Amino acid sequence: MRNFLMTLVTLCLCMVVSCIKVETTSTSPTKYEGPQTVDALFETFKEKVGTNPEVDEKYPQVKWLQMLLEKGITIEHSRDYSRYMSIRRRLVRLENQPEEWVSGKLGIPSTDDWETYKSAYIDRKIWEYQQLKAAMQADPKVLDILFVGPDRKTIIPLYDKTVRVHRTRGSASFTGSMLSDQQRFDLLFKGKHPRGWKIIYVDKAGNILPEKPDPISPEDLGLPEDVPWPPKNQEHLDRIYNEVRHSKILEDNR
Repeated sequence: MRNFLMTLVTLCLCMVVSCIKVETTSTSPTKYEGPQTVDALFETFKEKVGTNPEVDEKYPQVKWLQMLLEKGITIEHSRDYSRYMSIRRRLVRLENQPEEWVSGKLGIPSTDDWETYKSAYIDRKIWEYQQLKAAMQADPKVLDILFVGPDRKTIIPLYDKTVRVHRTRGSASFTGSMLSDQQRFDLLFKGKHPRGWKIIYVDKAGNILPEKPDPISPEDLGLPEDVPWPPKNQEHLDRIYNEVRHSKILEDNR
């Protein structure tokens, strides 16, 4: 019982702070004015992409470039090259995850055929990056974009101090500008938004929620209803867990 309770506490604490993600780019890309040919692009940017033997063996840069150019892609700067090349890394992992092919996630139709999924995934990621470029060109203040809705084709621009939050029962994922640990904690456990920030809540399907969800409750974390709530910070939450665990151990030893 002791080991089980300690494991439960650890899992709950990890869930609270998991999946923090930021998608922003601050460095200026290197502009490219050379010919749109495989040889020229490869010689210019091959060093801009980190070496990954597994990825390069499965999807060599030269062949990948040829595929992009055949699709009508234009490489305008180093960021273009890096983002288009980065699609390869995820494909290497996805090939061994057939559950993702049939999931219908990320705006990609469900299929049990890898080649069909791979083709759709590549086209989707190319489209997503093109939408990002268009949004940033239309408004230089845009840092990133979100894709929401059932088909993930509704676009929401992300600016400074804008965060998308996907809440589950006892955890959350954050996309956008980086909140501090305490800001995230206050948002999750107190429903308190940082002043001057725009918080967008979405459901599992990526649809925007009309109202913000209730703060995380003791029940969400498997704690008794009569514990001090809401906790002030992570340290306070840790103390609550320790007190509950200690009480439980004493009760089990009676």
